[in-house]
Amino acid sequence: MIDQDLVTAWDCFLNYRALIADHAYPEMKKVVVALSFADDEHFPALQASDMAAFLARRVGEEHFYNKQNEFQRLYGHLMEASPSGSTINWYSTFAGAKEFEQMDKDLEEIREQQRVRLFRQNDEAIGRRSSQPDSSGTGSNNS
Repeated sequence: MIDQDLVTAWDCFLNYRALIADHAYPEMKKVVVALSFADDEHFPALQASDMAAFLARRVGEEHFYNKQNEFQRLYGHLMEASPSGSTINWYSTFAGAKEFEQMDKDLEEIREQQRVRLFRQNDEAIGRRSSQPDSSGTGSNNS
């Protein structure tokens, strides 16, 4: 659900249309099937999301442009661990080119670890199969 103010609604609609028209992600048409607009005066959840976006934008401006953020304490309180049993958990990150380059390196390392783990699992499976006695009567250990 999106706030119906004209600027936000129009921008969201254009982004939605571009997303579902992007042939690089054809599955998006199946997952993102509709937009809904509402007056945030009648939907407190929209007001809450507006506040969270505002606070995150201020933290981003502080992070990237060294702008003073008089709302840092409120944002920090919002991002604190939720009480036990809460259904809301907040996560955030603010990243520029340097941070994205580091994330890419970290992800490549994780992908390499996964490839090594898969290779070892396959190697162990082949080893187990080749060590099993031949029950086919052909004299071969390969089934």
